[in-house]
Amino acid sequence: MLSLAFALAAAAVAADDEDALSLGPPPTDFSEAELDDPSPSRGGALSALGSPAALEAVCADAEAWASCNGLLMRSADDASAFEHAPFALLPARFPAEQLAHAAELAPTFGLLVDKIVDDLPWLMATLREAADSDPFTKRLMKLCERVQREGESQKARLAVLRSDYMLHEPDGGAEPPRLLQVELNTIAASFASLSNRVSALHAYLAARWPAVRRQLWDDAGRPSRLKLENVLPSNPSVEKIAEAIARAHGVY
Repeated sequence: MLSLAFALAAAAVAADDEDALSLGPPPTDFSEAELDDPSPSRGGALSALGSPAALEAVCADAEAWASCNGLLMRSADDASAFEHAPFALLPARFPAEQLAHAAELAPTFGLLVDKIVDDLPWLMATLREAADSDPFTKRLMKLCERVQREGESQKARLAVLRSDYMLHEPDGGAEPPRLLQVELNTIAASFASLSNRVSALHAYLAARWPAVRRQLWDDAGRPSRLKLENVLPSNPSVEKIAEAIARAHGVY
């Protein structure tokens, strides 16, 4: 019922929005004439969405989409209920070459982790000091030692990893921005599914709301045509993880 209320609220405020009332799926390819706004707003990305009522409508639409498309997490207040996971209403600007660089690094870091697993004496010695002050790491090391005592049941293994980066932008722009790795996480990899849903949400909002498209168009340097797939790259993480599990099952 709450999701229906969100959807109705969004539809009511967007009654004059031709995209909101169009039949069939909204388009994803737009010309400059369709994107140009004769009276651009000022004050940042969210203000570009228009009036407070329009912003409220976009938020309601996003929350309704999240509730219907799995962008959810269990409620901290009620274990039997779910709420939408936190998300940014608009996508953040990120250099395409650095995104491609992160994708290129993934197989190398995967190989590095795999090699470390084969050198357990080095791994244990490296983590010993951390385990003295971190109970979680200590439990993991005890589990690892137990597995080694019992012996491997097979040689094949599958790792689902999450590599986190921040974009380093030196002051003054004297150097180009570059990636700095924050951590490589071998446990909390569930954000792959949430990030997949957030990417789909941004594509949905951009196709539906002209103000969101205009913001993307401005960020892209106002090209003569805006193809959403060029500024909002797909995020097939869920499909890729499923494919990896299927291949691992085949090896098993």
